[in-house]
Amino acid sequence: MSVLPGSHQVEMTHDETYDEDNLLTRGQHIHDINSANIVAMPLRPGQVSFHNIGTAHGSGTNSTEDRRIGLSLHYMPTHTRQTLADWDSAALVRGTDVHNHFDHAPRPTTDLDPAIMEYHARSSEALRKIVYDGAKTTRTTL
Repeated sequence: MSVLPGSHQVEMTHDETYDEDNLLTRGQHIHDINSANIVAMPLRPGQVSFHNIGTAHGSGTNSTEDRRIGLSLHYMPTHTRQTLADWDSAALVRGTDVHNHFDHAPRPTTDLDPAIMEYHARSSEALRKIVYDGAKTTRTTL
């Protein structure tokens, strides 16, 4: 993995390439980056990177037989509102929510609980609608 330090502090434009080999939802690609400013952040199998959502980052081709997994966690205060959809969910991880702007995600009590799986499907579809709004094409998985 490599990152562009400080990129979270500036607005960077990108192209939506919809390239099949790009795992991002719209195949986003940033141009005109001075390679001298890129910092390598090598990760061994099983390691993880935590960085700001706005930090430009990337990785080369996955040359292994195993899949590459990305997990995105977004922490926000409870007064935050979803402005791009009528419904959204969130998991309260600390404190109390006196604003109730999000449907509280239920806590699973068993593996693959059918009710939880149904809720997850609804949440995933809501996110898909937000992420792909205005896109010229979509992917079947998010």
